[in-house]
Amino acid sequence: MPLLPIGLWTLSGWMFQAVWAVHVLLQGAALVVAGRYLLACCRSLGRRSLWYAFPAAVFVLLLVLFSALPVTARDALIYHLAVPKLWIAEGR
Repeated sequence: MPLLPIGLWTLSGWMFQAVWAVHVLLQGAALVVAGRYLLACCRSLGRRSLWYAFPAAVFVLLLVLFSALPVTARDALIYHLAVPKLWIAEGR
């Protein structure tokens, strides 16, 4: 059985890709809705919203940046790379 995310162990091939695509579409829709809501809130606050929007935008930008960086912690590298490699080698 291939290594798949938790809850999707019975899916493989095209089925997994279909579930993944639906997940990505739903995440994109959620981001669009959240962005529109944030813009509406900022417009209703007027000029005061800059005091809230700028730090929030910087925070979100940093989160996106840090989430795109590769894992460098030794423990995380051992867990996320070595253990799955052993499982694949054993045929689990």
